[in-house]
Amino acid sequence: MYKKLVLALSVLLAGAYVLSADAATAKDSFGKNLYFDSDPDKTTLGDRWNLLNTALKEAENKNYHWAQKSLGQAHQIYLDYFKDAAIEVDPESDQIIESTFSYNMGYIKTRELVEVGFNRQAIDKSIYKIAYMKLDKALDKGDADSFLQWYSVMETKFALSKNPDLVSNKAVEQIKENPDKIHHYKDEIRSELMQIFKTKVIEEIEEAIAATDQGKTNDAIKFAYEGYYYYRTLHPQLVSELGQEEADKIKSNMKSAMEVTRSGAPNYTMKTKLEQILKNVEPRVKGHTGQSETGLALASIKDRLHLVEEEYREAVTDGKITNQVEYDETVIFLQKAVSILGENKDELVKLDSDTVSKIESNMQKIDEIVVSFGSFDELKLLVEESMGMIDSLMQKSGATEGSSAPDYFANIKQLLQGSQAQYTSGNTQAALDLAQEAYLDNYEFLEVPIAEYDKELMEQIEIMMRIELANMIKDNKENSEIDTHISAILEKLETAKNLINQVQIDTKPPMTPLEQHEAGVEPKDIQCADDKVLIIKKLTNTSSCVKPHSFSRLVEIGWGMIP
Repeated sequence: MYKKLVLALSVLLAGAYVLSADAATAKDSFGKNLYFDSDPDKTTLGDRWNLLNTALKEAENKNYHWAQKSLGQAHQIYLDYFKDAAIEVDPESDQIIESTFSYNMGYIKTRELVEVGFNRQAIDKSIYKIAYMKLDKALDKGDADSFLQWYSVMETKFALSKNPDLVSNKAVEQIKENPDKIHHYKDEIRSELMQIFKTKVIEEIEEAIAATDQGKTNDAIKFAYEGYYYYRTLHPQLVSELGQEEADKIKSNMKSAMEVTRSGAPNYTMKTKLEQILKNVEPRVKGHTGQSETGLALASIKDRLHLVEEEYREAVTDGKITNQVEYDETVIFLQKAVSILGENKDELVKLDSDTVSKIESNMQKIDEIVVSFGSFDELKLLVEESMGMIDSLMQKSGATEGSSAPDYFANIKQLLQGSQAQYTSGNTQAALDLAQEAYLDNYEFLEVPIAEYDKELMEQIEIMMRIELANMIKDNKENSEIDTHISAILEKLETAKNLINQVQIDTKPPMTPLEQHEAGVEPKDIQCADDKVLIIKKLTNTSSCVKPHSFSRLVEIGWGMIP
């Protein structure tokens, strides 16, 4: 066991290791692109990754000759289509991949096929990193052809086009029609892909914990390997976000997770250590550092509910399980969300007991849907409603305070592009909701600082967002008109952002509604700043202070009511 761990960690360190003569002979003797010969239509890099991954799985076959042949085929596909890119953007990944091919050839000879399966994660996930770095480089250069080639790996792996909420789906279609659109969407594409990798890192640790709890040590090892190699793609971004020292701490924790699962310790001990690793890693990866324990709990519940939605999307179709792995993961994440809520309930009810009860009720309904293989659409509505209520609790806990001007500008851009995507898909109400959220929950906090520099510009953007865009959506204008109008808004917002030059926004009046509520003031008696009026949110019966024109709109759409 010690020898295997040393070998695995040697791969992680990307030590210089060349293919053995036997491995080279195997590769040469199996010919080139045997999988492609049987299906010449598979031509994208995503297809090639998929074929390589299939060959890697076949290398775990008990038939020695078939396993050896499959590994050789996988290696040849890597040499033909991915190695040059790896050397260009990430030589460390190339070293890891080549070393792992060599190790696996040895494991096939000694019939240690479980080890072949563990090591497959190193090759498979390292190719994701190569693909991401290549498409990231293409985004910087504005090279649409290269971007689309490498994005196909992400699409094939993560089935991105099946998620209608991703702005990247619309972006890809528009880039295919007009390559210049790559400049317009590059930040959103990067952001969404990074969020996927952040989610996968946390997901794999969570699954490793569940596996140890069930006594499935080999599964726990596999999940820990997956988590580490997913993290390698994320690491450069977190170095940028958190600094080298903090990012290295996360990387060290992810390596420790592999060591823990291979330690031979009792399952309870492994589970406890993995839970501590998750506690160390999750706040940093998900950007929840600096929050209170209550805020962290709420963020964790929200993250798990998001995973429930994502996994269930692929797990069940027409009342039948179509992907057992995704279904099992749905159950794990839902159970964890329920567990975190239960562990923190005493503190959460102090914020708003009615809202906590509604979240519990929704989770019970979600569980009933999962158990009965029910409708994904119904589950999604319950998840989204619950996440909205969690956001309300996070505001009360202070977990969402401290937004800055860059945050609001980024939120508006993402929401408006989401509105575009929903409108194009025919979801008019969803498009309107996102447009209103962009204005009410974000632009309002930018009006004062923008007006300090250019009042006319502030008013132009306000009218374009609050009145014109909403009316265009309601009137079912052509997609092209909506796109043009949103592009015009984004251009003016960019001008405004440059004007205020990263000024931090203080969104709080002298005493916030929450502070007054905590001081014992009834919701109907909350005092607002001079330029705001009081409104009661129907869903949570909580107070908010909004501008007079926003008050009318919120009452009209049923969001709030007169105190």
